[in-house]
Amino acid sequence: PSLPPGLPPLIAPIPAGGPPPALSSMAALGALAVADRPIPTRELRLTNLLSAAVLADAAEYEECVEDIKGAVEEHGAVAAFHCPKEGEPDAGTCFVRYEQIASAVKAYEALNGRDFDGNTVHASFLPPGTILG
Repeated sequence: PSLPPGLPPLIAPIPAGGPPPALSSMAALGALAVADRPIPTRELRLTNLLSAAVLADAAEYEECVEDIKGAVEEHGAVAAFHCPKEGEPDAGTCFVRYEQIASAVKAYEALNGRDFDGNTVHASFLPPGTILG
């Protein structure tokens, strides 16, 4: 069926041979739209903060963890904070649960990509309920 003269088409015409494979469904289009945007939660994982040398030195580890805790508290009230030590699972990773999602988003934006003691911090949101305590 054709449109009355003067009205624009509601969707772009599909090129001969069909749409590009990556865009062949609305689900694929939706996946592309959110692939680069993490879904915010109150919980963050911070990696690449503590080197093996820091983990091996108890005094330096404690000092760095206090610095990290201070940095995360700058963005809002913290409900839980944990940085496993050497020998524990996930050693060197810090886990933070904020009271508010807005605080976690602020922390993510401020800390992700930041330099900490010569390391580039990687922040990621965790599913709700991941961090206990």
